Amino acid sequence: MLRSRLLVLSALLLAAACDNVGRAFDPVVDPNNPNNEGGESAIQVVPVGGDVRDGRPLVREVYPQGSGWPTTVPVVVEFSESVNEVSLLPTTPNGVDGRIGVRVQGTQQLLPAQYDLLGGGKLLVIRPVTPLTNEGFPIYEVVLFEDARDVDGLRFQVTGGERVLADFQVNQGESIADGAVVAVFPRDNFGEHPRENDVFVVFDKPADAAALVAANLAVQPEGAAPVAADLSTPLSLLGVPDTRVVQLAPETPLDASQRYELVVASAIAFGASGALSNGASPFSAFDTVAPARPTQVRLAATAPGFENRVNIGNVASAKLEVGLPADAAEGDVVFARVYGGDASTAATFDEAFVGASVTLAAADVAAGAVLVDFSGALGTAASPTLDEGSLTFVAQLRRGADRSGFSHSDANARPALDVTPPSLVAAGPPGSGDDVFADGEWLAFYGVASEELAAATLDDGVSQAVELFGSSGGGRFLMRPLELGRSPVARPYTISLTDASGNVSVNPPAAGQIVQRGLVTGALAGTLNVRAFDRATLLPVADATILVDPATPTVPASGQLVGTTDQDGLAVFTTPLTAHTVTVLHPDYDLVSLVDTRAGEVSLPLTPRSGATATVTGNVFFEPAPGVTALVGSTGLADRGVLGVQTSAGTASSIPAFEVLPNRPLVLTAFGGGFEPTATPGYALSGCQLLGPTLIAPTAPPSPAEPGGASTVTLALLPVPPVISPNPATDPSLLSPYAVDFGLAVGLDTGDLVGGGPRVRCATSLLGFTGQALTGVGVATAGAGAVYDLNVTYSLPILTGLAAYSPLAWIVGEAEDGAGRVSRARALVVPALQVVAPGAPSPLAIPTVSGAGPTAAPAVTFEDVLDASTVIGGAALTDLTIVDPNGRRWLVLVPDRDGATGQVSVQLPDVSSSPNVGLEVGEWDVTAESRVFLAGNVASVDDFLLTERFRQEVNYAKSAAVTLTVTN
Repeated sequence: MLRSRLLVLSALLLAAACDNVGRAFDPVVDPNNPNNEGGESAIQVVPVGGDVRDGRPLVREVYPQGSGWPTTVPVVVEFSESVNEVSLLPTTPNGVDGRIGVRVQGTQQLLPAQYDLLGGGKLLVIRPVTPLTNEGFPIYEVVLFEDARDVDGLRFQVTGGERVLADFQVNQGESIADGAVVAVFPRDNFGEHPRENDVFVVFDKPADAAALVAANLAVQPEGAAPVAADLSTPLSLLGVPDTRVVQLAPETPLDASQRYELVVASAIAFGASGALSNGASPFSAFDTVAPARPTQVRLAATAPGFENRVNIGNVASAKLEVGLPADAAEGDVVFARVYGGDASTAATFDEAFVGASVTLAAADVAAGAVLVDFSGALGTAASPTLDEGSLTFVAQLRRGADRSGFSHSDANARPALDVTPPSLVAAGPPGSGDDVFADGEWLAFYGVASEELAAATLDDGVSQAVELFGSSGGGRFLMRPLELGRSPVARPYTISLTDASGNVSVNPPAAGQIVQRGLVTGALAGTLNVRAFDRATLLPVADATILVDPATPTVPASGQLVGTTDQDGLAVFTTPLTAHTVTVLHPDYDLVSLVDTRAGEVSLPLTPRSGATATVTGNVFFEPAPGVTALVGSTGLADRGVLGVQTSAGTASSIPAFEVLPNRPLVLTAFGGGFEPTATPGYALSGCQLLGPTLIAPTAPPSPAEPGGASTVTLALLPVPPVISPNPATDPSLLSPYAVDFGLAVGLDTGDLVGGGPRVRCATSLLGFTGQALTGVGVATAGAGAVYDLNVTYSLPILTGLAAYSPLAWIVGEAEDGAGRVSRARALVVPALQVVAPGAPSPLAIPTVSGAGPTAAPAVTFEDVLDASTVIGGAALTDLTIVDPNGRRWLVLVPDRDGATGQVSVQLPDVSSSPNVGLEVGEWDVTAESRVFLAGNVASVDDFLLTERFRQEVNYAKSAAVTLTVTN
């Protein structure tokens, strides 16, 4: 396999004292594969503890040489400075395409080997994959090829394509069991060893691991006691430590300008009978340099939260703050570099650096830190010297000819260069262009930015501005909830973005309109505005037929007004009446009617006949256990009657596909345990996607799926801490059960409940989301008659993590009988106090349905079970859902303005005057769903948001389906 070679445009680097810029050069395209644009950077970041030198790199020593070596001997090469690993080492698994290696004299093929760079990138250990052989008495050569470089990109001096560095033979007698030291690093009498760097000993055959102890291997000041050091074998063979290479790491930096001795005792054993043949105390000696390594290197004067980030504000004036060792001295020189991608080349792999230095003054030494000025060296925001992306800061202390090893910036701090301000790529979904749609009284603005954000501010000029909740990779972000109230007029907004490097979006900030959907408001006084919108996309629906009947429709229609929506989905009617029934028809959508409304602004959702929902599937991750499955909930469930989706026992981590409203950001939660539980705690595991895997890292939800589309989600479940009762700070269970008498749900067959009793959940209303989030699981204990004691385990970490959305937690008991009749009762929970708020209303009776008349517009009768006065600030509404033989639906919204008054008959509007047909004749299935919900400050069914009936649901009851036969 041919390697790409680099063309060197210039080999000149500036002298160390003014070493400002290093560039990597473009690779030559392989002529045998012209589409191969891969390559290697001539420049590499100098390693921790490494060094750079002026001029070409040199090979200082090569071991072994001569004859008499065993077949297991490693090859060791010592360089004068840190070398470019990519330019030197092989790229193939068998290790035969390196620019240095071992071969048999007279051949050209390198032997397969393992390569390891140690000692700050200055010590190379080559270990042949299989032991060398003496068969045929070969001479082995260590050879260096052209294009091998140091970390600054300078080539080794190689002429004629290659340079033989040494040769040796492995002709040691097979009877010799003793081992020997091949090499030590630093070598004997070396005078420039950095004080923090490790010491290495290389043997010619594997030593006994038990003998590699401090008594046999030590570093000590000349004639003094050994220093404390950690001994290790840093290399391995097939996962087994390779005892041919031993590392001694002093626990503290060695003393300055001190001669040290390396002790390698003859007691080191090799196999059953071998000893060390050349051990000695001391074996060798070396001298340390005077300066110690800098203690840290980081970007100076950064704003909190943007540490180590080079941005628009500081790129032209950047300074590195270098921490000084305790024995730094006036006159020492701090030499620093900033490494990053090379902005002068198109290749993404090219590295470059800029360098600067400063001489320490007495004040710097006293302060323990110094600023190295890079003003102008990194270019400008318009033309930076380095590519945007990750950076590495390095620094070295120099005293005369002595140099410490290099220190690096903290990789966990993620140093980076970013001089591109963030921008808004998309508002929403749901949205169109920079306009964003909301179908609730609060907006949890979801958007996509050009990059990950650290902060954002959303301001509509009316409500209090709100800040960022969380941001994720790909630029997805979610804002804290913005109060909208009820506003039929589009409201302008601006949003200012700050990226992870501290760059702020351009001024003026991104702007658009907030458009509210599903609104019923305003007094009907001469003008009625009807708006039709797509329930899936929240976009306006043009060319929809609007029928406006007097408060009580008649058949045939009398006084009916007919209109058509414009491109904005609006139809305007002039009428002297104060109450109307509004019906919207379009051939591509289901029908919808609002009965007897007194509102002057009516915005109604049309459900598309295809693509009305999206699908969610994915996985939850937890430690498998017998009987443990997961229960997954979402604020965007398309079927508002579903409290959660359970995984199967055989595939407990696989979320079964479930339908959600498309284009909506979702709050997705999951709980793991044995369901349904029979006692508290109700679950053992919990997770929330918006809070990250640890429940403490706010993040943005995945991109919402489009209508008819699908999204795959993942959710990690954490074990729940043990319950310690009755401590409210740690016990997530209620202090006492909450009793509910489902016998009051007249019409519910309490003797035939699905599952044998009610299901119990904790569900939470969140500002800005249209459904309730699943935040806990509970248990129902049967009492006398149809009374059940409900208790629930709820997640305080999730509720706390979602505090920005003002969570309102409910204990929910849902009883369903075999005929599909449902009664659902809710009571407010005060999680921190572990109590149920007093005053919860009784369960609703079932709104039993009947019908009359075989006409195309029959009357539908149902039992009025609603009384909004049972809830302070409540409103009441019944949804009639009528399904024709083709599956097309007619949603009829019936406001309730009185108490539970017995049967209510609703005459369906006559749609015969519409150019868009209504339901097909035949058998119609009719279901009634009645709700009491919190309607906000104004408790009125003529002033509310349609989605609030789901988000703020208190009590709910559903009838069994009844079939009506319609013949004409």
